[in-house]
Amino acid sequence: MNICQERKGSAASRAVPRLVPAATLGLVMTLPATAVAEPVLRPGLHGTFVEAEDVLAGGGRASFTGGYNLEYEPLLLIPEASLAGGVYFGDATGYSFRATAGFRFGFSYTFEPSLFLRGGYAHETLRLDVAGGEVIAGNNGGSIQTGLGADFRLSREMTFGPALTYDAGLFDGGTGGGLFVVHTLSLGATFAFWLQ
Repeated sequence: MNICQERKGSAASRAVPRLVPAATLGLVMTLPATAVAEPVLRPGLHGTFVEAEDVLAGGGRASFTGGYNLEYEPLLLIPEASLAGGVYFGDATGYSFRATAGFRFGFSYTFEPSLFLRGGYAHETLRLDVAGGEVIAGNNGGSIQTGLGADFRLSREMTFGPALTYDAGLFDGGTGGGLFVVHTLSLGATFAFWLQ
């Protein structure tokens, strides 16, 4: 009897140390991560494809985005503002400007995928060669942007990766009525500098 009780007691005493790390890990995983504000600066260069009034054109765009990584690790939550300017060549020539703000959501690992959604101001100056002559549009309106990023962490302070952005420039159609929409698809690369 005593030997059996001793064996049961020793088995129970070995089980307790095994449960402590598991219980501690479970408790830590249920606690919210501490938010640490960290400025992020993200310049980028992109090739663009533009569609307006069934006319296609190509060009380039430069962008600069700044924000704060709230760093609920491993989640990324970054309120950000972006400035972007581009030029077009082809059947549509001209230039564009965007000033937008929104959020970026992602995951903080060596590979950092993210999704962003922004809205704000848009300007388009376009010369469109369409059937029946030229249409010149110099408009101010709204912009809705969404896109995907795939950054690779080069160091604690720097990431680099491709970015795909869709932008809808929304403009008043003027005397023709309706909504004049300029669709822009951009593919490029961005550097991100994470300031501590």
